[in-house]
Amino acid sequence: MRSKIDYGANYCEVHNDPVLTESFQSFTEKQENVFFVKAKEAMTGEDFGYF
Repeated sequence: MRSKIDYGANYCEVHNDPVLTESFQSFTEKQENVFFVKAKEAMTGEDFGYF
């Protein structure tokens, strides 16, 4: 019997710069009708890290 294991895309994790993120959050707080929503960490945009 043979089997095949698919490991997926194996993309690297994307790490956001904490200082730049804080700066962006401060910027959004000064804008009208713009809301910064802090989300839990997730592997949803890791294809961006591939490039």
